[in-house]
Amino acid sequence: MANGEKQLSEEEFSHNKDWRKLPENIRPNENQGTMEMSDLVFEKIREFFHERTGNWLGEEKRYLVLYRLSSLVGDQRLYKNYEAIHHRLVEDPYGEDAHQIITRLTTHYSYFFRESEHFQFFQHYLLRNKHKSEEIRIWSGAASTGEEAYSLAISSILCLPQHYSKVKILGTDISKESIEAARKGLYNRGVVEQSLPPNLCREFFDSIGEKCRIKDAPRSLVQFSNLNLLAPYPFKKKFQFIFLRNIFYYLNAQGREEVLDNLEPYLEKGGYLVLGRMDTAPLNKRSYKPEGENIFRKV
Repeated sequence: MANGEKQLSEEEFSHNKDWRKLPENIRPNENQGTMEMSDLVFEKIREFFHERTGNWLGEEKRYLVLYRLSSLVGDQRLYKNYEAIHHRLVEDPYGEDAHQIITRLTTHYSYFFRESEHFQFFQHYLLRNKHKSEEIRIWSGAASTGEEAYSLAISSILCLPQHYSKVKILGTDISKESIEAARKGLYNRGVVEQSLPPNLCREFFDSIGEKCRIKDAPRSLVQFSNLNLLAPYPFKKKFQFIFLRNIFYYLNAQGREEVLDNLEPYLEKGGYLVLGRMDTAPLNKRSYKPEGENIFRKV
């Protein structure tokens, strides 16, 4: 982050049992309202979140929930306490308030070329298939604010400078706000400059003050849409690559099975499923062969 600012990953944050030990710039403000959340309210909120998204908030995520919702709680804020948040979810489970709470609890942590070995594998695939004429279709299933999808687009342009237009990338996420941010393609300069070498920053981003906007060439390869991974998928074609990274880490056993069942028909035979470093998925009884670090080929 810019100006020496530290940002914890979701894994690091969720395991900080004492929120007061977190860096001051990211921890909740003690004056923003009570930091108390009863066991019952935490249980009800995580049940609601699981029902709507499929993500399971384990006990180790309690302080993550407190952090994400703390700015809503307190005097002269939307909710007097966490119990009031729960009551609002019960009153209007599909309303705008519920949507905002789900968005706050959904993980949005990404940067360009995160877990670089996966992009290296993808780039080798492009180089091996550069003379083939058919489309190369990739699905970024947890696209967040677009960094992963645009990293795939940049890789495609670098590896297929004359033929990158045959690459079609779909980025989806459950959060409407994240998808809107991804479509804008506007990022903090510090995030971009820490993720990419200067020559790639110049080649693929336009500077706008303290921001950087992704250029038209990579933007042209990507479409973004909202999608709940536990809902029916509207796809008409199969994909050669499905990137579904750092999602299974947040799902319980049933959710993992459901997502794998849902995506199975949409990955081509011989295509690749890419999971995150923290992910574990029940693939041992399914038709997948390991090809790299959490990279699996459908056989």
